[in-house]
Amino acid sequence: MVTRAFCESPSEYRYDYIFFDNSPMKDDYFYAKADYTSPSWLKNARRRLPVVDRAFSPGNALELTYVSSDEGDWYSE
Repeated sequence: MVTRAFCESPSEYRYDYIFFDNSPMKDDYFYAKADYTSPSWLKNARRRLPVVDRAFSPGNALELTYVSSDEGDWYSE
């Protein structure tokens, strides 16, 4: 029954909130903390997520490149 409801819906849910608005900062996003414990890894710039110009919508985006390991950890907020 649930699967049927999803198949019949031709449009995707519209989000009414913003995860990330275009960053005025060029290299990293000041408000995003990022860190990792080896052997896991998280790409960061001065412990902040990097900002990239390549995005799915106009403007910029945050880059989230990571490697996860059971013995390590990474986080961003």
